[in-house]
Amino acid sequence: MQENDVHYKYLFEKSGVSIWNEDLSEVVLELERLRTKGVTDIRKYLHTNPKVVFKFLEKVKVLEVNNATLQLFEAHDKESFLESIDKCFGENAIDVFIDELEAIWERREAFRSDANFITTTGKNITCQVSFQIPEIIDEFRYLPVTLVDITETIIAKGALRDSLQKFEAIRKCSIPMLFMYDSDGLITLSEGKMLAAVGLEPGQLAGQNVFEVYADYPDVVTALKKPFSGEPYEGYIELDELVFEVFYSPYFDTQGNVSNVLGMAMDITKRKKLEDTLSKNEERFRKLFDDTDAISIQGYDHNQIVTYWNRASEQLYGYSAQQAIGESLYDLIIPRAMHEQARRDIHNWIENDIPIPAESLTLQRADGSPINVYSSHVFLRDDNDQPEMFCIDIDLTAQVEAQKALNASEEKYRLLVENANEGILVIQHGLFKYSNSAASNLFGATPEHLLDTAFIDYVHSDDRTIVA
Repeated sequence: MQENDVHYKYLFEKSGVSIWNEDLSEVVLELERLRTKGVTDIRKYLHTNPKVVFKFLEKVKVLEVNNATLQLFEAHDKESFLESIDKCFGENAIDVFIDELEAIWERREAFRSDANFITTTGKNITCQVSFQIPEIIDEFRYLPVTLVDITETIIAKGALRDSLQKFEAIRKCSIPMLFMYDSDGLITLSEGKMLAAVGLEPGQLAGQNVFEVYADYPDVVTALKKPFSGEPYEGYIELDELVFEVFYSPYFDTQGNVSNVLGMAMDITKRKKLEDTLSKNEERFRKLFDDTDAISIQGYDHNQIVTYWNRASEQLYGYSAQQAIGESLYDLIIPRAMHEQARRDIHNWIENDIPIPAESLTLQRADGSPINVYSSHVFLRDDNDQPEMFCIDIDLTAQVEAQKALNASEEKYRLLVENANEGILVIQHGLFKYSNSAASNLFGATPEHLLDTAFIDYVHSDDRTIVA
């Protein structure tokens, strides 16, 4: 239990989402008391008795908030924030609180609503408040409530509304093709500088039937009709040598029928050719990586789950690609003793931009046996800007075995020289660099004493001219 509490505390504090640990048990008890008194419509009752709402508010206890909450509300510490927490609620707080009481009253599975708040610096923010509604009262004593900042989303929606209002004013300056046609195919709008790509002027097609204009292009006509199903459509169409990315959005009349379609088309011919070239190059490189037997290449996502495993990796580590993909790096080839260091190295690379150096490692195969590799790493980001890592491993088994054989050979010859009956010396630049036991005995000294002393000092003075 203590270990679970520590784990929960860690997740609570390290979460990137604002979490409030609240005690709503007294709120629930009061709601049940009202139910026993015959109240059936809690919303109507609260609107009729607004003072009761504030009594409910007094029964809400915020026990603790996490660090993400302090960051969201620009607070310095938990104590001061909790002391002045009543100042952080925005203008619709009472309405949201009534919605919350109604959700608990109706015993729904969960509650979610947008609410306005005020940070400690006076900044207005909008958050999505949500929590699971427990089935038993004891679970209301420690209820985690999450707040997700959606301020930017609200601002973006407002900006989108403004953009739509300005659409008519800017449509004639548009670069993409903008067009609108009704359910009979009558074109009511035809604007955009890209019309020139198909030999048309802005407004030239207005009044014509779009299905007749493109009758020679069945795929185009099929795409033009898709929005009449009531769903937006986006895709690609080809007109002779040109490729267009198209977006169609249906507009409905008061009876709910599609009356018009607004469309946009972008000439992406050059981009499509580039994408095709890149795709072919990517396929060539993937085939190269797949087919190589000498270099093991593995790909891992930001959670170190295998996303790529070439044939050389199958041979080196003993796992097939089917077995490896979707599994954790640590469950496959990292020995348990290396887990902590490997996690720390990868975290530092992702979070602190500290690369993992290429080095010789002893990893493990599927059968648990050790395997010596020279491992280097490449850090990239995927299409969703999530980090991904590729490991390039070279089998060092042959080199390791050769080094062992060389070391054994060197040891064999060292023992042979050391135990030889003849004196063996190595002299460089007139200095002793090595002497075996037999040679040092001849000079009446130990090998250590002879090391780096002058050979000439041990030659009789009458013979020094001979060896000089």
